[in-house]
Amino acid sequence: MTENEKLFNELKKLSKRANQRILRLERLTGIKEPFAIKQLVDYLSSEQLKAISKKGRIRASKKMNETQMIATIKATKEFLASGQSKVKEVKKITKEYSIKAEKPINYKQANTLYQSGKNYTWIYDYMTPSEFWSFVKLAKEQGWNKEVFINEIQAYITKEVDEELKRDLEALYIYVMG
Repeated sequence: MTENEKLFNELKKLSKRANQRILRLERLTGIKEPFAIKQLVDYLSSEQLKAISKKGRIRASKKMNETQMIATIKATKEFLASGQSKVKEVKKITKEYSIKAEKPINYKQANTLYQSGKNYTWIYDYMTPSEFWSFVKLAKEQGWNKEVFINEIQAYITKEVDEELKRDLEALYIYVMG
């Protein structure tokens, strides 16, 4: 058996396991590419790898070169080893976010929180922790809605809010305001 055949067989076995997990998580959440799947798909769909099918599944092909197979195997192993590739862990993460928000949140909201960095220390690039939490306190006292929250932070940080930053701020709003 050649090295490429060994790699292909390993990739085929791993991709089957990973694709089963992807399908389970998508069925559970009702979201395409939720939680850790998004990072995996973003990486594997790169021009160099082309290891994602049109249906969003990991592709194992004999036409892949050795480098593509090795990179796909490595990424797939990392995905399978991560807790966020399992239904049990996704339920746990969602429950933790619900506790922090002090109200039940759905999988879509939990996914948004997860995708926005798994933590919110990124906001400290724009303001100190004490400044941020002062904003949160004021927002809660005055009952700011999402738009007011985003506008106030934008005015403070004097940075144009692009779509990505707006999504991050929306996730942050959900996290701190519930």
